[in-house]
Amino acid sequence: IIQVKSTRFGFRVVEIVDEQLLLNGKPVILKGVNRHDFDPDSGWVVPQYRYYEDLKILKQNNINALRTSHYPNPSILYDLCDEWGILVMDEADMETHGVRRKNCPGDDPRWTNAVRDRAQRMVEMNKNHPCIIIWSLGNEAGDGSNFIEMRKAIKEIDQTRPIHYEGDHTLEKSDFVSLMYPTPTMMDDYARHEDAKLDWYYKFSSFAGFLDPKEYTIEQYRGKPVILCEFAHCMENSLGNFDKFTQRFEEVKNICGGYIWDFVDQSIRIKDQYGNEQWLYGGDFGEKEGHRHFCANGIVAADRSPHPALYEVKKDYQFIKVKAVDLQHGTIEIQNNYVVQDLSHLMLVWTILGDGIERASGKVNTLKIGPQSSQQIQLSYSLDTKSEDQELHLTLSFQFKKATAWAEKNDEIAWEQFVISQKEKKVKEQVLSTMQRLNVVEHPKRIEIFTDEFTIIIDQATGAISSIDYGFGEMIKSPLVPNFWRAYTDNDLGGANVAPIYLHPLLYEAHCEKMTKSRSVKEILVQKEQHQVSITVISNIKYTKEGLQTIYTIGVDGHIVVENRMIPTKDLVRFGMQMHLPSEFNQLSFFGNGPYETYIDRKNGAKLGVYSGHVHEFIHHYMRPQENGNLTDIRWAKILNEHGSGLLITDVGDTHLQMSAWPYSQEDLNQAQHIHELPTRDFIALNIDLKQRGVGGDLPGMIALHEEYKLHKNTEYFYRFMIQQINE
Repeated sequence: IIQVKSTRFGFRVVEIVDEQLLLNGKPVILKGVNRHDFDPDSGWVVPQYRYYEDLKILKQNNINALRTSHYPNPSILYDLCDEWGILVMDEADMETHGVRRKNCPGDDPRWTNAVRDRAQRMVEMNKNHPCIIIWSLGNEAGDGSNFIEMRKAIKEIDQTRPIHYEGDHTLEKSDFVSLMYPTPTMMDDYARHEDAKLDWYYKFSSFAGFLDPKEYTIEQYRGKPVILCEFAHCMENSLGNFDKFTQRFEEVKNICGGYIWDFVDQSIRIKDQYGNEQWLYGGDFGEKEGHRHFCANGIVAADRSPHPALYEVKKDYQFIKVKAVDLQHGTIEIQNNYVVQDLSHLMLVWTILGDGIERASGKVNTLKIGPQSSQQIQLSYSLDTKSEDQELHLTLSFQFKKATAWAEKNDEIAWEQFVISQKEKKVKEQVLSTMQRLNVVEHPKRIEIFTDEFTIIIDQATGAISSIDYGFGEMIKSPLVPNFWRAYTDNDLGGANVAPIYLHPLLYEAHCEKMTKSRSVKEILVQKEQHQVSITVISNIKYTKEGLQTIYTIGVDGHIVVENRMIPTKDLVRFGMQMHLPSEFNQLSFFGNGPYETYIDRKNGAKLGVYSGHVHEFIHHYMRPQENGNLTDIRWAKILNEHGSGLLITDVGDTHLQMSAWPYSQEDLNQAQHIHELPTRDFIALNIDLKQRGVGGDLPGMIALHEEYKLHKNTEYFYRFMIQQINE
């Protein structure tokens, strides 16, 4: 024997029937992602282990489909997708992008043989891989008769797979209605079988040449499934309202899913002369043309470490759904949405949380629920009367019984969490009966409130708490002040992403930063009582009705209740406060969504619970530094030193809080253009917010917030929290 070659092949049937994509006769939802061949150390020469790593990440996070954007991949990728069951849209290396409107390739016969060749080579190379269920003619290359020729070239070889092309304006070449970055409202037109209308962004993009959209009529697209070849543009801190898309995938018959843009950041890793790691991108290598950080759109970083958005993807893409039937008696209904797989390979681990702490747990070892089936089961827990003063939650975790090629034993593949009881154990403001005397002294520059055990100082000029000392030293390195802005996310910057950095302040809506930095005190009122003092600060704030009202209520036991109230006349980015603590206070514990960052439009992927760790564990490094580390639905948080001393922050306004803590300032975060430029300061910046607006994610490089995730103008914003001393 001189030489042996082999190839694997498989049998399956791919059809489009009644506006649905069928795999072996059953409707399939493509929960997909676009992936570029990229490695941070070797660029486009991707080492073999990366393919294993990438596809493990896909499988572990419920991603069942892959688009090879925008070229065929090496055989190893298809081999692994065959083996592990990942559905592939294989795409021809055909993109003309910026010149696509200049008849390239369009109808120009000079390009016909070239584009046919690219289609034929892809199909001949990969036709025996059963994982490939769709051929794609390419990406962003305009329209024209040459694409009809590409389709013919493919059909001459393979009649078994449907063909995709997003640029098809007449639906003569594509078997799908392919949409790129539609909004959920645009998808609804197709769901209702109405003539599809373009929203404002599509019209602008068409005019500017970013996209080539088409307003299809029902007569044109009837009979064809809708597929989103690119959606949920995950540019750094992004992927807001992702669940609105996945809900439509599952609920609307003629929408067969889509592919997130995209999988991995394209950042180059180098080491400086001192051996320190740096992550570089466009413009860092002396090139004059480029879009700088626009190469960072991944749900994972270049080294494949997860971005927080990945957890949102895993949750919203999961194939197991659970309904609460009777939580008081432990009755739930489990829906298995896998097409061919039952749940016998999984076990269900349940946990009862009381105020975020585990109170009881159990396990269901046998789940005999077939594909596309549901079943009610009874969990063996009972709720005792001791739980009445607690906030109770049921957490359900579906875990592997045995290790697989891509998962370890006990790895979680799906989860759900339910509220059993909303009776919260409130922290009430109390005036304690005590012999301690509360002293209040008003100086020209400050107001001092003190007893023998603590001293609190409020600055007369700024109206801010400038000093807190509970007897173990000064706890504030900079005052507690109102804060209405954030370090700009890529989506916040919008069009400024591709503009020179010096133009960012002109292009970005910077009024919230101005509101924060131009604040001035109008009036301070002091009201003394026997065991507490209330200090009301009225601040002049631009773009508000009657400014900001802040009330500090300080009790004889040293607790501080902080209350803020304001009506803005422009939309806000954030409504909160910020202060700096000495760097020794670097241990954070909280009861809220975690353990990783969440935002009001991206928090499905986090579980409510009690989490603890070093401040560095709760920040997140995006390729271009920006707003990060936000934590939502906070009931309480502790910021402590290594000896267990520090501050307890508690929501006492029934709104829940949003919080974050960084080892650098907000200004540092906003100015740094690379991770290695972020300093580590001698303080911890602590944010205590009512909320900040969402991060967006529908559209490339635009915030595009949904209304419910905005902080609207002409709306009263109010919250109240308590600061207390704590020694653990």
